[in-house]
Amino acid sequence: MFQMIVMANINNTSVAASKTNNNNNNSIQYVDLKKSAASEKDDLVAKWTVRLCDQDYIIEFEHGTTSGKRVITINGIEFMRREWMFRLVGDEVFPLNSKHTCTIRINPKPAFNYSYLLYIDGLEIEEFLKKQDNIIIVWNLKPYEESEDNFRISLDKPSLDVWVNGDKIETEGEFIDEGTKTNFQINNTDAFILGLPSGNKKEHINYELYYNGVKIDKVKLL
Repeated sequence: MFQMIVMANINNTSVAASKTNNNNNNSIQYVDLKKSAASEKDDLVAKWTVRLCDQDYIIEFEHGTTSGKRVITINGIEFMRREWMFRLVGDEVFPLNSKHTCTIRINPKPAFNYSYLLYIDGLEIEEFLKKQDNIIIVWNLKPYEESEDNFRISLDKPSLDVWVNGDKIETEGEFIDEGTKTNFQINNTDAFILGLPSGNKKEHINYELYYNGVKIDKVKLL
């Protein structure tokens, strides 16, 4: 899943085109930046959501085209700020976590407009998320309807490491008929991930999470 806000001028009015890709459904909504400046960051030009094993990362980029200001915020925390940048285009490189590096590329467009692209490990965000979708599986778990606890469980398919709310946990693996079973506990309750042949040439093994005997639905990264 990702969201991008791109600056544009329509009828001499500054607007932002917000494009959201969620489960392959695309939508674009224009927002008058002058009206929204009081409730949003004045120079916010781009916003992306990146789902990884440990957590979701919300990256926001502010670009002051008159002041030259550049601000990068990750999950609501200001990560980088530059004031009075003479050069309005170029790259900003920063670590997303201990494994991944991001680049925000500012490109010039006609009529003093700019485009903003996010690259992760050298790949455009869409390509990176497609790659991640092939190696990472994510589940969101709420133990019961009235529970205030929410658990994010992630499986790294190449290593079979399991993460719960951003922490890698201890697991116990075993071979079963035709596949594998990875056992662990969440909130003092038994859980396991089954890996069984899928019959699909593109995805040879299908992984399913069971918590307290109940199958949990997966979350798409895109």
